[in-house]
Amino acid sequence: MIEIAELEEAVAAYVSTAAAKMRRENQKASGANVYFEYYPEYDQNKREGGISGSSVSFDRPTGDTGEMLSKIYPVLPKLFSEGRRYKKAGVVFYGLEGARGDQLDLFDAPVSEHSEKLYAAIDNINQRFGRKTVFHLSEGVKQSWKMKREHLSPSYTTNWDQIPVAK
Repeated sequence: MIEIAELEEAVAAYVSTAAAKMRRENQKASGANVYFEYYPEYDQNKREGGISGSSVSFDRPTGDTGEMLSKIYPVLPKLFSEGRRYKKAGVVFYGLEGARGDQLDLFDAPVSEHSEKLYAAIDNINQRFGRKTVFHLSEGVKQSWKMKREHLSPSYTTNWDQIPVAK
């Protein structure tokens, strides 16, 4: 059985990866749809499979992983049902816009330059020393929920190193 902590780790990892991609492409998101997908149950308590999800709006368009997680995390326990067998968690960002076109708000504090510099440094470190060298602890260290790749099929059509050679 998958616990809420594993689903939270998965969501945090997906948010972190997507936010890094958005920053690399100079994009920000206005909000996110978060969902958990679960299997049907055929035991004594027959229940259909399905998806539980929710939308989260950010205060302003952002590419800040920490800010995104602080808005998404409070929603996750509401999506979780004890005893269900979960098979997937996901995050879909919406309201993407260019990072340089910030709309200023008269009553709100300006976007933190500190946050932008922090994530620029983190992205540089991860680019230089490898993915996930620096990461949010909420993504988990062991990541037991992650897909098992021991029996992964070869990628003949997408990886030059795995193309079979005729002899």
